Amino acid sequence: MSNGEPRLSRKSERILRKIAGGHTYEQILHTYTGITYVDVFHAAAEALEALGLSADTRSSLERIRQVHPRAYEKWTDEEDRQLVGMYRSGVAPAEIAQRLQRREFGVMARLVKVGLLDEDEVPALKELRERRRRRRDSGAA
Repeated sequence: MSNGEPRLSRKSERILRKIAGGHTYEQILHTYTGITYVDVFHAAAEALEALGLSADTRSSLERIRQVHPRAYEKWTDEEDRQLVGMYRSGVAPAEIAQRLQRREFGVMARLVKVGLLDEDEVPALKELRERRRRRRDSGAA
């Protein structure tokens, strides 16, 4: 690339190489503790911009964050404690999402991750994971 052309940041390049290698978001986030979902979205937007294509991901994320400021951020230990406490106290996932400033789907996915819900109880999550498995399997074939 010449000096005048856009270049990816090192972080974005590292993330995109992991994605191209078939790694899931969860694997990337687990491998690099300083990386969040927002960084993954930013890497994709940076790549589109480097190709001269429009990246609407930032405006989409900004709209989501206006309503759910903590959406796509890494969960803290304190948030996990609050999530578990509220859920065990009978607070509905929609209310938990509002209190934790997250999307309801994110709360449901986290409840599965911490073992309080079974994936089968969250059809949209089960469907998403199946799509990811099929995509990963078809790429490996």
